[in-house]
Amino acid sequence: ADMMFGLHGWTSVKIGHVATKVGAMMASTDEFYVEMVGQGGHAAAPEMSRDPIVAIASFITTVQQICSRNTDPFDNIVVTVGQVHGGTANNIIPMSAMVHGTIRTMNPDTRIMAKKRLEQVAHGVAAAHDVEAKVTINEGYPVVINHEDAVARFLDVARGVLGDEKVSDKAEPTMGGEDFAYYSSECPCCFYQLGLIPDGVDSIPSVHTPHFDFNDDALAIGVKVMTALALS
Repeated sequence: ADMMFGLHGWTSVKIGHVATKVGAMMASTDEFYVEMVGQGGHAAAPEMSRDPIVAIASFITTVQQICSRNTDPFDNIVVTVGQVHGGTANNIIPMSAMVHGTIRTMNPDTRIMAKKRLEQVAHGVAAAHDVEAKVTINEGYPVVINHEDAVARFLDVARGVLGDEKVSDKAEPTMGGEDFAYYSSECPCCFYQLGLIPDGVDSIPSVHTPHFDFNDDALAIGVKVMTALALS
């Protein structure tokens, strides 16, 4: 392919506007599963058990040191635990407890470091609590990289369709991920933000929240820009 272009509806950009930038646009996405395996027992006799709940709770807080103590403050990284599972009753210490989370980075070296440190933290916390850690890290999407030539073409075409004042080359990068990233290694690419905020409104709920509602008025705008890019 000559060039590839992609878009995503954006809840911080006004309807009728689009935005992009050269360089890293969206983060890499890796997911992790950490299970702490101990020895179950009665909640009234914790000394006869090896409590995985306490261990997994310690891991959840300690793993944040990857961001605060292992990463340059001017680098971009997010480590989020999105799921916690463990236990079946209030008076039982379970055999195991598990978390499922995501690592987001913009820098390939930081990505490698974060995955290595997460595994070290999990096993270190497990040793401190006399339990066993089982760690699985699945590599996800790479960083979305916008190439200079593709961005230049997008800006020229989009300004012709929408007008100069509605096209920005100073988009804020995000730690969200996108499988469009795979195209970046194949040809020059540009991924851009399609505005969703309706006229007369300052803000709308973000994606991945219960109150998000896609603004259908943005569809025609996206089609116009994409058609013009194809014809260019």
